[in-house]
Amino acid sequence: HINGIWNFASFKNNDHSVIVGDKGQIEFSTFENNPIVLETGSQKQEFHIEHLENIQFPLIETMVNEMRGEGECPSNGDSAAETSRLMDAILDRLIWI
Repeated sequence: HINGIWNFASFKNNDHSVIVGDKGQIEFSTFENNPIVLETGSQKQEFHIEHLENIQFPLIETMVNEMRGEGECPSNGDSAAETSRLMDAILDRLIWI
């Protein structure tokens, strides 16, 4: 069973996610460069993985260029719908694991 709560309008930055299982948990942030923390039983490990610089910029640049008539963006409504369908399928599968 999975429960998730997201609040993108919070007055406070709460960029913190925790996935809890029967053998431990993993904590991570999406936008901050905080370590990933894995806890299993009495063991706790931290993994420091730096975010890639400007990871969103190339796609945003193609969108802006297309709106200016200077190119074509590879992402569109159809590709967004396919991504959403795949994410829903993954979440449906996770719920039964």
